[in-house]
Amino acid sequence: MYFPSTRLLNILDLLRSHGQLTARQLAQYLEVDARSVRRYMVMLEDMGMPVETVRGRHGGYRLRAGYRLPPVVFSDDEALTMVLGLLLAERLGVTSKEAGLDVALSKVARVAPAELRDQIHLVGQALTLRVPRAAVEVGGQHFLQLTLAAYRRQQIYLIYVDTAGAETARLVDPYGLVYTIGLWYLAGYCHLRQGLRSFRLDRIQQIETRDGAFQLPPDFDILAYVEESIARKPWGWSTRVQLYTTMAEAKAQVPPAMAILEENADGVLLRCEVDDLRQYALFLLGLPWEMKILAPVELQDAMADVAKRAIALATPN
Repeated sequence: MYFPSTRLLNILDLLRSHGQLTARQLAQYLEVDARSVRRYMVMLEDMGMPVETVRGRHGGYRLRAGYRLPPVVFSDDEALTMVLGLLLAERLGVTSKEAGLDVALSKVARVAPAELRDQIHLVGQALTLRVPRAAVEVGGQHFLQLTLAAYRRQQIYLIYVDTAGAETARLVDPYGLVYTIGLWYLAGYCHLRQGLRSFRLDRIQQIETRDGAFQLPPDFDILAYVEESIARKPWGWSTRVQLYTTMAEAKAQVPPAMAILEENADGVLLRCEVDDLRQYALFLLGLPWEMKILAPVELQDAMADVAKRAIALATPN
């Protein structure tokens, strides 16, 4: 739905962008008839807006020479898109609600038509996003620096803190960013380690863009690489489970960042690094196929404990 004030703002924005437009052209852009356009132009003149009518065969409407409009004008759809983007950014940990979201929403509201202001404020209260909230926030400036460097194919110098708290200086070719399982990752070629690496954004302490350029490897699947690197990360237990199913069915049920799937003669071998065998046993019970636990023996014990509890709960007192 469009409000009259939105139409007026759109006319001003169109004239600023195109210089001069006829009533017919404006009508096509606004999806109204020429009579409505003329009525809107009268309203703008009554409001003191610097619109001029150019007479003659090549006439139309234009803004008075030298006049500059405020740089941002939103339609209702554009304002809604902006608000949804801001809410999603906060949900994904790119900006905090305290530091960025409320300020940005207030700025959008100030330039939006009066009829839209209440809607902008209400969207955040009425909307529920079924997106996993980021486990930690990442700095907006770091996020911007990394995305620009990846887009421009510029090398970066960064200080990275690993899980043990050790700092290292790295020269990296940034291939791109990935958000998965509640965390942001940078994937790229690390010149220190001489190979592909993934870095958690919240552990990057310092970033400097360098002049060195690089080429992105052809057919590089950044999401697949990051999820596989997460799945291969060592935890407390290295497990192997034989699944008697197809690779396609296994991929549909097992998150790629959780485990490594290897096709074999019996079906699919599931390799997973876990720190809680009981929780992993519960996950395995939720899979719909026959399976065999190959290693470790402790996973078999955890499965037996879970089975005993299930039987106890299912047995009437």
